[in-house]
Amino acid sequence: MVHKVQTFSTGWLIAAAVCVLALAVYAALLWRKVWQAQQHKQQQQAEQKRLRRDDLIVLANGF
Repeated sequence: MVHKVQTFSTGWLIAAAVCVLALAVYAALLWRKVWQAQQHKQQQQAEQKRLRRDDLIVLANGF
């Protein structure tokens, strides 16, 4: 009887470990997605800043 309780507990421990591992993988994937979106946004902002600078240079040279 004691052996069955130990096996039952071990099964739950394994199931819990699998769930924790799955959640950790999911969190890592979400973090990667957010990081990539942030990098893309920063690149877009840098490009817009460069275009505004170029436009201002053209306007300044026109005066």
